Amino acid sequence: MKRSLIGAVACLVLATFASQGFAHYLWVTIDAKSGEHGTTNIYFEGVPGAGDGQYLDPFVERGTTWIRTLGQSKPTELKVEDTKKGNKRWLSGSLTAAGPRSIDSYGKWGVYRYGETDVLLHYHARYLDVEDHDDLHELGEPNR
Repeated sequence: MKRSLIGAVACLVLATFASQGFAHYLWVTIDAKSGEHGTTNIYFEGVPGAGDGQYLDPFVERGTTWIRTLGQSKPTELKVEDTKKGNKRWLSGSLTAAGPRSIDSYGKWGVYRYGETDVLLHYHARYLDVEDHDDLHELGEPNR
């Protein structure tokens, strides 16, 4: 019994580590040391960093990225560009204002078939560059 249990656990652990995750997420980061107010980087990968960018095209073609600062009722759209370095690909754009700020990115990725159901995939990511709870409260609210 003990040997069977150990074997089952070993198989489960091996299967967990051997299986690859294929999930992709939209990530927004800020490089504060780049440009006058920093640079935003937009990734569509399994981790918050640049990858091969193989699924990035829908965000290049029809995605939107914007910035909102304290006291600003409407966000300002940011221009982002397809960026490549070696075999890595992502979107990047210069930020137009210093923090506290909210950087948002949105895109309709496309239709994914899940069994017999077609699902339209929407992705939204937000980076809150805040200093305190009040900033978080104001910038964390949905764009008005």
